[in-house]
Amino acid sequence: MKKTILMSVAACLALIGQTASAAEVEVTGQVNLVRTHDATSFAGVWAPPTFWFTLKGVPTADTCAKFANGEVLFVGRDLQMMAFVMSALGKGMNVTVYAGPTETVNGYCVARYVTVSKPN
Repeated sequence: MKKTILMSVAACLALIGQTASAAEVEVTGQVNLVRTHDATSFAGVWAPPTFWFTLKGVPTADTCAKFANGEVLFVGRDLQMMAFVMSALGKGMNVTVYAGPTETVNGYCVARYVTVSKPN
């Protein structure tokens, strides 16, 4: 009985791990668009330091929503991330975005981290 319970718990944990990893997204591209909003005009969800950006050549990322240009839109929520994204835009560097599609702002996936690297 004890062995059966332990095996059931292990199986459930394995399924939970697979479900969580399936919901995580990691994509790489070059920054195409970056937008920030005026704090007085957008005092709610889009007030700085919140900003958003898209990556060239990234038309899908699991269930993450797209911007009007057809690219996936990612939301950043701090100035350090914005500095990374802006630097990558200016230098033509690659950006790898890790996002969890269940964490969103206005339906757009929140970037949990970004990594900047040289293009291949």
